Amino acid sequence: MKTYRIYAPSSSDPTSLNPAENVKFVKEGYSFLAAIFGPFWLLAKQMWFEALGYFAGLIIVLNILSFFGLNEIGSTALLYLVSAIFGLFANDIEAQHLEQKGYDMAAIVTGSSYELCEAKYFQSLSVQGTQNGADT
Repeated sequence: MKTYRIYAPSSSDPTSLNPAENVKFVKEGYSFLAAIFGPFWLLAKQMWFEALGYFAGLIIVLNILSFFGLNEIGSTALLYLVSAIFGLFANDIEAQHLEQKGYDMAAIVTGSSYELCEAKYFQSLSVQGTQNGADT
């Protein structure tokens, strides 16, 4: 089972004419793509400052460790370790980024695939819409 946190633009956002178009799904758990591609994953998600911080932090740490005599094998091992740890926290970083951009967590959905989770979420919206329309 896969679990996704769904983020929607804030209801007070006047630029969102159709909030369903701007809904973002953030997967819970480990992100293999983020672990493998690191800062490029951040760039693909349009997290510019986070990618810059990743690059800068990595360069600073590697320069400090090479100053103290860490060889190439140690540097490579450190890169793998940083990548593995980044994969653990990447989806939480994305969620925090969305919250800073003014998105609110709208729901948590579980399902066997992304498509099923997406369908469940939008179906729940349509059911809520018909119930709200019937109440008025």
